[in-house]
Amino acid sequence: MNPFRLHTLLVLFVLVLSSTPLHGAEVPEPSGIEFRFIDSSGNPYPVADITIELIDPWSGRVLSAATDVQGTTYSIGWTSSESFRPEIFTSDLHIERSDVIHPNGTNTTIVDVKILTEDQINLTGVGQTTVIRTLTNRTIGWQVNPIDDDSIHLPNASKGWIEIRDGEQIQLTEWNGENEIDVMSIGNLRLMASNSYWNGSMLIRHSPSGWSEIIEVNGAIDYLMPRISGGEWHLWRLDNGEIEAHAHIIDDALFEDIEAW
Repeated sequence: MNPFRLHTLLVLFVLVLSSTPLHGAEVPEPSGIEFRFIDSSGNPYPVADITIELIDPWSGRVLSAATDVQGTTYSIGWTSSESFRPEIFTSDLHIERSDVIHPNGTNTTIVDVKILTEDQINLTGVGQTTVIRTLTNRTIGWQVNPIDDDSIHLPNASKGWIEIRDGEQIQLTEWNGENEIDVMSIGNLRLMASNSYWNGSMLIRHSPSGWSEIIEVNGAIDYLMPRISGGEWHLWRLDNGEIEAHAHIIDDALFEDIEAW
């Protein structure tokens, strides 16, 4: 055989061999994140109008986001090995909070998103302007709960805090799975000071619910805070947005004078 022809055949053979996967070898899967929406039994659950945010678990920075997600699955391209916490929410479903995800950046990461079973919770003392928000240990963030026939729906096998608003009156009630909640208005905690000797911002935060507000102070204070069924209030002065070391702590009361703080 002509040596030149033999050399050409060998080159072609090597090229074909290198482009053909070996028997049994796996072709690398594309990287990304696939969200699978499931019910409490693990079956596919069709969703609509879902928002997905991938949050840096240390800084809180939004790494990626998608809105108006529909269907039983949703994929996001992702080639990074950076850890994230999925925050997934919608207005009409309770979705179980997800743990921090640690992708490897080379294969598809599967995230099961569980739609929680809901229990009907009966309400007593409902006013004409009563509005309910809840924060449970199985969900993310405060969520508005529509009142229907003096009842709301909350995630099964959960506990948390309920914010009850009726006009200017607000209260925070701890909920531990009871099937009935009294939401009758009980007034406010009135925060007062004829002169607080402070001009600037003040952070008000309830522990352990995390409910918080920032108010502006110009010497005098007359501010209505929620009544609470448990826990305590922590008040901090803010210096250029930074919390001062010393906090003023308040239990539930009808009023609190902080002029001496």
